[in-house]
Amino acid sequence: MIKSLLALGMMVVLAATATAQPPHPRQSPISIAATTVNGGYIKVVYGAPYQRERDLFGALVPFGQVWRTGANEATEITFTKAVNFGGAAVPAGTYSLFSIPGADGWTLILNKDLGMWGSYTYKEGNDLVRVPAAVSVAAEAVDPFKISLKPTDPVSNTVHLHLQWGTTVVTLPISVN
Repeated sequence: MIKSLLALGMMVVLAATATAQPPHPRQSPISIAATTVNGGYIKVVYGAPYQRERDLFGALVPFGQVWRTGANEATEITFTKAVNFGGAAVPAGTYSLFSIPGADGWTLILNKDLGMWGSYTYKEGNDLVRVPAAVSVAAEAVDPFKISLKPTDPVSNTVHLHLQWGTTVVTLPISVN
């Protein structure tokens, strides 16, 4: 009887441990970019992959395909107030941030689905907005991948969302209403 109870107890502990694990092993650190603008808070939570001597955009991250905009879980962005996201009106809330890299320009996507691993279960029908973003080349390479929110003119209540990895820099204005 005691052996049976011990065995049952071990099975319960092992089952609880197994269900508490993330769906995939996390290989890249989680990073956060955050700022306040015009009384609103913007926060981006993302996995920051390392280059590890790999060719980045157009190779590791193919051009013309939806990318999770980081590593591990899909990147999530939160707005506590309504914003203008690269020209599109977006209500307060939390969204997945995807991108479609291109050689001459990128498309940034806010999607209503949350809690996704990568872009494997991404559904275009759940996109809130898709907006074009400027791409440029930096003088110095950045590694790991970095997302930042850089203030611009305080009068316009605008920050620039910057995505940078290697020498590729993607920029999109976000204005807080």
